[in-house]
Amino acid sequence: MRYIHRYGRYDGWRIHVAWMVVAALLAAGCGDGSSLAGADVSASAPLSTITTSTAAPTATSAAATTTSTTAASSPQPPVIELAGYTTVFSRDGRVRVSGWLDRPADVTVGGNPVEVLDNQYEGLSTFETLLELEPGEYGIPISASDSRGLTNEVFLSVLVDPALETQLALVDEIDLVERTVVAEYVEFLLGDDATAAAREDGFIGEDEEIPGGFYLRRGDQQADTLTLGDPDVVTVLACFEQGQCAVEHAVEIDTWAELLADPDMAKDELGWFWYGAGQAPFWLTLQDGVVVQIVEQYLP
Repeated sequence: MRYIHRYGRYDGWRIHVAWMVVAALLAAGCGDGSSLAGADVSASAPLSTITTSTAAPTATSAAATTTSTTAASSPQPPVIELAGYTTVFSRDGRVRVSGWLDRPADVTVGGNPVEVLDNQYEGLSTFETLLELEPGEYGIPISASDSRGLTNEVFLSVLVDPALETQLALVDEIDLVERTVVAEYVEFLLGDDATAAAREDGFIGEDEEIPGGFYLRRGDQQADTLTLGDPDVVTVLACFEQGQCAVEHAVEIDTWAELLADPDMAKDELGWFWYGAGQAPFWLTLQDGVVVQIVEQYLP
């Protein structure tokens, strides 16, 4: 099936979301930005491979019941869900790692302990930290251990390459058959810079302030048709019924194409509200001119 979606012009607007107080709670859980110096980070894991540990839990399984036909279930290790991509491309080496767990647990990222906010949303715990990495390829272990000693581990693959390009763009068309994206580059401005640019462009009057405190400024060049590489997922911002809002959430790329055509599909069919609702721009990461990563930009 071919997906081709076109959108009208976009000059500036404000998104209203009822759950923004939850987004503020999430922001309060940010890590301290410590680097991975001295951390246990493997540089040998291939970028295309994400490994989840299948080893048996470290704690002893519950004893079997006295009933000969029924054995007690083995306790399960914590579930780790990473927000957004599990394969990350970074130009400057600053990589934010966040996610949630199905229970309180101690979490390490690259061997370094990170802060966990326990029982934030109906039993879910959250964590977030910022890594600062040198150029290279990394397989970064993310481990969670609960109060019973049950441990699980997943890996985040990262490529840090200063030669990568990043462009903020509104997506005008996507063709999953031809593997192309038509994108219109924009500049994301905030505060006084946003107001000054909007006045200069005639979007607001000389005595007016920019709505929402931000402005997306188009460049002079025409929209570009870019080759879409192999990203299987796109990171969008989602709000979930259990409370997390405006958090990064990875969706299959064909699902993203359907969402662009019908933003209400997220609520009607996927069970969550799409914070961007198809209007926000996306950061496109390009490697040798090919789009390898797509991440939605948060708009206040």
